[in-house]
Amino acid sequence: MRTPKPLDRAQMKQDMLESMTPDYHHIRNRSNRYLQDREEMRNRSVAGLGPIFQNHDNWATEGPGEIQNRAQEHLAYTDKAIFKARQLLLRAIRELQAGEDPPHVIRSAEQAAMAHLVSLQEVVPDTVDWRTHWQSKMIEHPPLVRV
Repeated sequence: MRTPKPLDRAQMKQDMLESMTPDYHHIRNRSNRYLQDREEMRNRSVAGLGPIFQNHDNWATEGPGEIQNRAQEHLAYTDKAIFKARQLLLRAIRELQAGEDPPHVIRSAEQAAMAHLVSLQEVVPDTVDWRTHWQSKMIEHPPLVRV
């Protein structure tokens, strides 16, 4: 949903906290079908899970259910990325079992310096090209490299 007004961060935080129990479990969960709202689905959003994105993430994570036995699965050519990701995970498990570090394990400050990565959390105005916005941030705030 687009709005010309800035986001009310305090309200967003309050909404998020109200969507969880005191021990930080989601009120909307698999047992209550995420309190999916059919009226909201007709008028506001396709999912009908409310405005709190954590509820959507929870649905996407829990929704598929238990881990499935994939032994009888028949992957198609379009599932190539799934197959490759599984191969990488299985190789990493074997390396770990053999006492080796799997890919991307960082054990030193030098390895942890990832100046090539940019992570921003902000609202980008419609007048700004989000695909290049991060580059201006790199110039304004060069990355901190701690070694």
